[in-house]
Amino acid sequence: MVRVCGNPVSNKRTGGYNRFDTQKREKKEFLDALFAYYALHGVRPASFGKEDVHVVATFVFARRNGKIPNDVDNLSKFLLDCLQLPYKCDDGTVVKTYDNDNQVLKLCVEKQYGDVPMTQFSITRVPVVIDLTNDTFEI
Repeated sequence: MVRVCGNPVSNKRTGGYNRFDTQKREKKEFLDALFAYYALHGVRPASFGKEDVHVVATFVFARRNGKIPNDVDNLSKFLLDCLQLPYKCDDGTVVKTYDNDNQVLKLCVEKQYGDVPMTQFSITRVPVVIDLTNDTFEI
């Protein structure tokens, strides 16, 4: 499970046919924090290429009175968009978690209150099932 501290960010609608990414700075800041997490924990970022994946995400907000105003669909969209962006590491290599967020076959999302606001997520490969003469093997 990866944890990126800070208030979770929702995808903002641009309206109309505007192709300009109004959240470019926020996405870069999220990726900077994500790769700082990897470096701090000595973890090499996973790259799934064109493989299908499952994503589990929890968006944690500081406790306040009332409801969390952010919609889970907009929180998810921001996260999924960030994970498909290329990121240049300190050693010069460029990493993308996956090529396109249409590779996400299963998405489990929740939002909750907690002491430390953060975005937590995990990504796993979709198992490949091969049927050989009525025997099923999972890879």
